[in-house]
Amino acid sequence: MIDSVEVVVITLVALLPGFVSLIGFGGVVPRANREGSELLLACLGFGVINASLHVWWLAPALLSDAETLADFVKAHPFLSALAAVIYCLVTPVVIGYLAGLARNYLRLPGMLDPTPTAWDRFFKDRPGCIVYETFENGQRVAGLYNTETGGFAAAFPHPQTIYCGKMFPLDDKGRITAPPPPTRRG
Repeated sequence: MIDSVEVVVITLVALLPGFVSLIGFGGVVPRANREGSELLLACLGFGVINASLHVWWLAPALLSDAETLADFVKAHPFLSALAAVIYCLVTPVVIGYLAGLARNYLRLPGMLDPTPTAWDRFFKDRPGCIVYETFENGQRVAGLYNTETGGFAAAFPHPQTIYCGKMFPLDDKGRITAPPPPTRRG
């Protein structure tokens, strides 16, 4: 039950930056949405890290009496707003983004691969490949998937879809009837 302004302030100080950090983290590490206690614990974890980085100014502000804090905010509105934006938005996004990069690129013993599906693993950083597709009407074609031709594969949590930049018809035996363009490896 919310029975005081202090409870609201402490909740926002801990949870809001943590939630923003999760958004930054999710931009780097795709995964299913968190729910319930997992979401709360992740928000609190990121919120504690954020508060730890700002403890030098946050602790005196939260420990001062409400009148002193209100006087400071009235005397320095720009500085107060800037501190709030940095605390609630800037630092949490950076923390989440860096945590996501660390999660993707650090291979610690016992840590699971962060790639959520085999589809994502297959298309991650792939220079190119030929994809055989069968349409709903039964027509089969081959497509060249690479970034040079505008190829794109959707990543988790979105449905597994693919766009091939070049398409080639197939003969009755399933062979490409036109030669695919050469692909650069790089």
